[in-house]
Amino acid sequence: MDQMKSTAPQQIVPMWQGLPQFGRYHVVERLGRGGMADVYRAFVLDDRGEAREVVVKCMRPELRTDESAAARFSLEALIALKLDHPNLVRGLDHRLFTDGHVLVLEYVDGVDVGRLLSARGCGVPWPVALTIGSKVARALAWAHALCDDAGSPLRLVHRDVSPSNVMLRRDGEVKLLDFGIAKLLGVHGPSSLLGQVRGKLGYMPPEQLGGRPVDARCDQFALGVVLYELMIGTNLFAQELTHDLLAKRKEPVEPPSNLVPDVPRELDAIMLTLLAPDPAHRFPCCATAAQAIEQTLRGREVTMPALADLVDQCELIERENDFDSAPDTVRCAPGAHI
Repeated sequence: MDQMKSTAPQQIVPMWQGLPQFGRYHVVERLGRGGMADVYRAFVLDDRGEAREVVVKCMRPELRTDESAAARFSLEALIALKLDHPNLVRGLDHRLFTDGHVLVLEYVDGVDVGRLLSARGCGVPWPVALTIGSKVARALAWAHALCDDAGSPLRLVHRDVSPSNVMLRRDGEVKLLDFGIAKLLGVHGPSSLLGQVRGKLGYMPPEQLGGRPVDARCDQFALGVVLYELMIGTNLFAQELTHDLLAKRKEPVEPPSNLVPDVPRELDAIMLTLLAPDPAHRFPCCATAAQAIEQTLRGREVTMPALADLVDQCELIERENDFDSAPDTVRCAPGAHI
């Protein structure tokens, strides 16, 4: 794993085809922009001269003098470079350029589960949801147990488990990504500020929504919301009014077996535990949650090739939708000339 870090600022190569280049990382396309960073797909040549796709996350130039933003970005890089689990997106490199910090991450070729649900227009069978959920729970359990170089627990909390941050790779592997707003309870600094509500409102537990201190159990609640959404196709809290957010979040949820055919009663118990308003009533840890999910799933596990088929189906539906929405004047049969 390439984890070289440079302390001296490096110059950004002039724009090529309207896109910035970062040293040996050659940008191919821009993937998006967040509040703190621009995200690009890029490639880098390895020692054998072969191209490897990566994601380059660059702190926005206007934030380069913002010490707080730089500290948060450096913290994200610190976390990313420690991630080494098959269901977590790994950090590969962290460099400092004249226009700010750059974090290089593993590129995941696939679709996120939010995109999958949007394409399908409905949920997935409960064994599919649980297979995805068990892998995310295992990834969270590993991250929650992460220690620093001295062996002290970092007490890492993701705080943003949501459909857009759970990827299905083209080969069927499940990947949890984006520790950009993660919290390290075991250290002091920008990660330990209290009273700041960060994350997506539809997936927050009551304690996070209320700006109270959180621990690893808040990720369980978010995982429960994602699992529920995978099964029913819509967000559990989509109908909440803004002023009712916290009050509604404290109410018990309806068992999924009331809404989804064939859901086993054991799954109801798991979901109600993950989504317990009081953190004390959730699982002791995500490893325990993963064990419960896997026990319920036993004999019904969905294989990686079957998950890979979902990626292909999603992209096929999207292509069909794009074709259906195109003007009639540009439609043509495959192979025909316009």
